[in-house]
Amino acid sequence: MESAGRGPRPSSGSASGSSGRAVCVLVGLAGCYQWPIVTPDPLGTTNPEITSTTIACVEDDAEWTFTVNTDAWTGNGVLYLSADGQYIEQHSLPSVSAPSDGSSDKLERTLDVVATWRDVEANTSTAFGCSSPDLAGIITVASRSGAETTDCVAFGVEPARWSNWDAGVTCDTLRDTGDTGDTD
Repeated sequence: MESAGRGPRPSSGSASGSSGRAVCVLVGLAGCYQWPIVTPDPLGTTNPEITSTTIACVEDDAEWTFTVNTDAWTGNGVLYLSADGQYIEQHSLPSVSAPSDGSSDKLERTLDVVATWRDVEANTSTAFGCSSPDLAGIITVASRSGAETTDCVAFGVEPARWSNWDAGVTCDTLRDTGDTGDTD
């Protein structure tokens, strides 16, 4: 029976009642949710440095191999070769092996020796034979993004000659191997 002056009582399942409880449940669950913690990517900010280089030439095969190891992932590298600062070869040094944790990188390039500079193809061959007496070079490695050079090593007979050449490539880390052999 209805009382006078009063209308029907709203049921407990009304729209306003259930939506209010749903909001409370959602707010309560959000407080329990483990939100992911966003941390900066340490690999993206680590500038790779050269830890070792191996430069070898096998005269019987007429083939150079340049290997560079770094302490972090790289954006690859570049190899420059010259004997006089006038004729300069430029070859890329691609990454050939890197662990998934970003703790190191291995770059490598193999170049066949050709008879004349006219036959040189970038990233494939070089005009410098194994016994080129005045050969000097610079190896650079780039940041993971490839935007900047982060380390370098100059090698060969008198690698400081690069600073006197107007070659557009400089490096403060000099390693005089005397014979362009192993620079570890």
